[in-house]
Amino acid sequence: MNKGYALHYLEKYNEAIESYDKSLDIEPSKEAYVFKAYTEEELGNHNEAIECYEEAIKLDLNYDIAYNRKGQLLYLMNDFEAARDACMKALSISSEYADAYFNLSMIYMKLGEFNTAMSSLKMAIAIDEQFKEHALDEDIFNGYLETIL
Repeated sequence: MNKGYALHYLEKYNEAIESYDKSLDIEPSKEAYVFKAYTEEELGNHNEAIECYEEAIKLDLNYDIAYNRKGQLLYLMNDFEAARDACMKALSISSEYADAYFNLSMIYMKLGEFNTAMSSLKMAIAIDEQFKEHALDEDIFNGYLETIL
């Protein structure tokens, strides 16, 4: 698994996936599935990444990271309802998960639920102030941030 992780950051994605697959053959782990999913995302293999997140969740039904990352990817795939559900599940497991609140804020903006989006963004920032900067970097919030920042 560590070799796959290193290969990923060297941008040797196909080799990284091979290493993750070997690791998973030896001993399936939720972490290896999530790392493999990140790599699949880099290659644009979104469906394969979703499958990896689902495998991680099968190994640990309370793996908040897999739900949140699956939600992020579903957002990028424009499946906003499923993205919302995945991030909400992450928050039901870990109520102080700032990244999940941030992801929800962007999802709710896409769903046209402005007040819920701003509430989620406020929660993310209250938990971790770095999300103020993240919000400033996201075009989706242009013109809205003055209401909360």
